Amino acid sequence: MKQTLIIIGSIIFLILLGVNGVRMQIGRFKSEKQKYIDELHLEFSGSVDSIRVLGRNFGVVIVHLTDGAVDSTREAELGKELKHNEGLRFLRYKSPDAIRILSHEANYYKIGDSIRVNTDENLIRIFRKGKKVNESTIENSLRGG
Repeated sequence: MKQTLIIIGSIIFLILLGVNGVRMQIGRFKSEKQKYIDELHLEFSGSVDSIRVLGRNFGVVIVHLTDGAVDSTREAELGKELKHNEGLRFLRYKSPDAIRILSHEANYYKIGDSIRVNTDENLIRIFRKGKKVNESTIENSLRGG
């Protein structure tokens, strides 16, 4: 009886230890993603040129810049520092003034919409005819990792 309790107790301890390890690893992934977003320091506006919906709400939004600038090397520099989210990216560059944004909320975008991106606020705002129609986090547009 005593031996059975020790075995059961040991099994429960190992399970709890494993669960805690998984929780800590998930926390590291999330923390590193947030640090990545915080260090991007991007602020720009653009106009939606096209949308390619690849799934239910998932797709790629092509935007040409209308205000602000984007340093195409910044993400590569930050990517070298990543330990848990290798290959993490926010933007892909189609040309010097056109970018691709992966979105898990592609259904909110329409051709001609204006967007405002501010990574310091962790926000992408979508405007249609001058009125805000949606707001989402940068994390919803990260790929890789």
